[in-house]
Amino acid sequence: MRTLKSTGIDSVMCNLYLPYLQISNTYIYSRLLEDIDADVSTLIKDFAKLIAVPEDAARLADVMVWVENNSFWQEQMPDDGKLPLLPCALNKTTALEMAKSIRPNEIPHLPIPVSAESWLKDLAHSISMMVWVE
Repeated sequence: MRTLKSTGIDSVMCNLYLPYLQISNTYIYSRLLEDIDADVSTLIKDFAKLIAVPEDAARLADVMVWVENNSFWQEQMPDDGKLPLLPCALNKTTALEMAKSIRPNEIPHLPIPVSAESWLKDLAHSISMMVWVE
């Protein structure tokens, strides 16, 4: 966001190709629009609290960081365009096992367009389909 502003761009349109799974991106993007200096790790944790029960939110945040670090988008970016990786100790196997074990928050404090349970199932499925990561 800061780079866009420095080049004189003050408006950006967002495109979601997996709208339900990417509600996390939309949430974090909108929060960054509100506060360009917000800590991304904190925003990921905030979103995780919407989706997972409180006891599982930190684990979901860890899985989300792993997914972000290994996303197809990140994989295809040229080296000079890649964002720095967020700290994460997980591997694909651990991320998938954790994603499958996270319990959904049945009553999130903000409305979301899909149930937390469905979102978590899509997340686990997406991890299993990330064939470019071993």
